[in-house]
Order: sequence, then C-alpha cells, then structure tokens
Amino acid sequence: MHRTVTLFIASVAFLIAPPLSAADSDADTPNAALESYYSALKKGDTDTAKELTAAFKGIPAEYLDRYTVKYSAGAKAGKLTIKLVPDLAKVDEDCAVVIFVDGDKERPDYDPAFLIKQDGKWKVFLKLTKWEHPTFDLTPDQKERFGALQKWFDTEKDRLYGR
Repeated sequence: MHRTVTLFIASVAFLIAPPLSAADSDADTPNAALESYYSALKKGDTDTAKELTAAFKGIPAEYLDRYTVKYSAGAKAGKLTIKLVPDLAKVDEDCAVVIFVDGDKERPDYDPAFLIKQDGKWKVFLKLTKWEHPTFDLTPDQKERFGALQKWFDTEKDRLYGR
C-alpha cells in the first residue's frame, strides 16, 4: 500500500511540474548556450531564443522581439551562421566570449559572441558581438572583465588571421 501511494504521489508531481524549456537545459556552458540560441533562431523558435538572451531592464520587450525576429530570419535564410571555433572560448566568472565563424565564405569571418551568466544560466547579449551598450546595466567589475575578454578575442582573431 505504501509503495502504491508513493508511486501515485511521484506520478502526480511529475505531471504537474512545469516542463523544462530548451533554455533551461541547454545553457550550462557558454558554448552550449550559443549553440542552443542559434538552433532556436534557425528553427524560428523565437521564444527559446529570447529566453537565451540576456535580460537588462533598459531593453524594451519590442526591441528584443525585433532583434530576435531579425536574427531568426537571417539564420533561416543562411545569412547568419554560427560555427563555433573549437576550444576558443574564455570565461571570467560570469562573463564569457566564444569565437565563432560567421558565414561559409572562402576566408573565415571570425566574430565574438559575448555571454553573461544570469540566474545561473549563460545568456547571449542582444547584439551578440557587442557587450558595450548604455542599456546593458553591467557592474564596473563586469565591464572590466568584458574589456579583458574583448582584448583576448582581438589577440586570438589576429592569430587566426595570421597577423
């Protein structure tokens, strides 16, 4: 009898628990968050893409909607591609940069994707390759860390281009 009651309670708890979204399960590392974000864009899943975008109080919802739809259209049309460069990501506490190749050009176009950890999950910046913007309410320490990550990216980009 005790086992039946336990199984019943466990079943009910499973049925009423809210489902995990893709953003909840795939944002454990900056690379995974970026891949999940791009995958959502390509599928047209703008809700998941928005969940994987960093939230800042200065960004109106319609602005987030507009950028997400624009990026999704670009990803679906093949104009925005994100191919991670293996082993080229750097994390500094709650700040990260991941290097990716944009496009299928003859010569690679290396770009940074800046991510920030919010509520325990990695999130991409609204303007993906830019971390500096007045509406991104970063702490002075975060600004310093992102500045150092930007310098690291610039050095790696030069190395990748053979400069």
